[in-house]
Amino acid sequence: MLQRVALSTYSWIATIICFYLNLFFIFFNQPPRLIQLLLTVLLVVMSTVSLFYMPISISADKDTIYVNRSLKIKTIPMAIRICGSGGFFGYWGWFKERDLGKYFAYYIHS
Repeated sequence: MLQRVALSTYSWIATIICFYLNLFFIFFNQPPRLIQLLLTVLLVVMSTVSLFYMPISISADKDTIYVNRSLKIKTIPMAIRICGSGGFFGYWGWFKERDLGKYFAYYIHS
């Protein structure tokens, strides 16, 4: 199942504030021409790199989670919960993964 990723309100606000602050320092603060050019290049590079890393959609099968990005699909092996809580006072317990083996972990929404 393919699910589109929606940016949170916080992500939209942080993106817009950072973008407009950069534009303000580039064009309205009247820095010297060289600094203005360097800040413009930095803004374009940061925006381009961020767009390439931004997740577009997420899909999963039995063993793997796929994070679909613009250039590449990131694969994350699925952890199997051996014993633990499935949401009661958080997600915690013993997990097993192909790469890490058996481990105890706490997962929270930050």
